[in-house]
Amino acid sequence: MLLRGTHGNVIHGRLSCRVCWSDCHGNHKLLDSGKSQIQNDPGYWGAVDPAILVLGMTKGFTQSNMLSDDPQQFDGVAFARFRPRLLQSLQAIGLMEAVRNIDPKLTAAEKEYGFASMVRCSLTAILKGKGSSASGAVIGAMKYPEARQTFETCAKTFLPKLTKRTRLVVLLGNADSYVEYTNATFARLFPDYVAYPKGEGQVFRAGGRFYVHTAHPSGSNGHFGPFIAARAKDVQGRKCCIVRDAVAKILPSRA
Repeated sequence: MLLRGTHGNVIHGRLSCRVCWSDCHGNHKLLDSGKSQIQNDPGYWGAVDPAILVLGMTKGFTQSNMLSDDPQQFDGVAFARFRPRLLQSLQAIGLMEAVRNIDPKLTAAEKEYGFASMVRCSLTAILKGKGSSASGAVIGAMKYPEARQTFETCAKTFLPKLTKRTRLVVLLGNADSYVEYTNATFARLFPDYVAYPKGEGQVFRAGGRFYVHTAHPSGSNGHFGPFIAARAKDVQGRKCCIVRDAVAKILPSRA
């Protein structure tokens, strides 16, 4: 059962979703013969009916551990330790330009923005017997059947329930492998999928709304600086320019 508002939207807080857990009564399980693992700890932050939804790939160890260790501090969990960079990433593509502190946006009082992950539970890869929440490792793990099904189940469970008010979904992460993976997945799941012309995979439409990729704000993202610098001659800068121009057309009245 999911926590929902009056219009069927998921509300700010811990979620009780167990759609992927019919074969498991616990809160942790291995996937694809131990290539990855998943922890049942889904959550959602921000507006009940967001105009803009921001989605990470999945929670990493920092966020998952905070949920487990101190669930009363829920508001501080999402994107913990790199919220300033999250704000920079969003501002680089023309969003939240007047915002100086993003923290209030990730509370139940927020009306415009919602925040979560494509995989609402915590999915981590297992490499050489150890868990890894690095984006590249997680993307690699999601190419195997069970992890891929988890990603797709989340997309099918949550995204079709968004209302028409949600015009834009921002996907955190623009590595070529993740862009290729998400575009291929959405093309398979949504009959109305269409890639944005000359968008280089960074912008597409599916399920009646637009999706864009922006730089992941993790401190380990070595391409973050070139992205927010937005120099068209650089690969990452070009990606930023493409997305920023698309956002301006998708949301022409938003400052």
